[in-house]
Amino acid sequence: PFLEEFIFRGFLFRVFEQLAGPSVAVLMTAVLFASLHIPQLWGSWAGILLILGVGYILSALRRHSRSIIPPIIVHVTYNSMLFFTFALSTLVQETGGAV
Repeated sequence: PFLEEFIFRGFLFRVFEQLAGPSVAVLMTAVLFASLHIPQLWGSWAGILLILGVGYILSALRRHSRSIIPPIIVHVTYNSMLFFTFALSTLVQETGGAV
């Protein structure tokens, strides 16, 4: 999340904002963020659309806060939630539901 946020909401956001304004910066960084994740999510349109939505929210947060700190916090929280949900799901499957 840290590297992605520095690239997308740090560097690229500023470039697009200077070239075409903040609304374009939000949209373009969200689309590029989702594009980066397409190989990982290939075959899951729902997953790709979810990541596009997450990217849009992170970019909008960057726009309104004028900082990359809030998107970093949200991104880390989002990834942590996914990780712990996956870990708990795996644990439940391995123990037959007796956690």
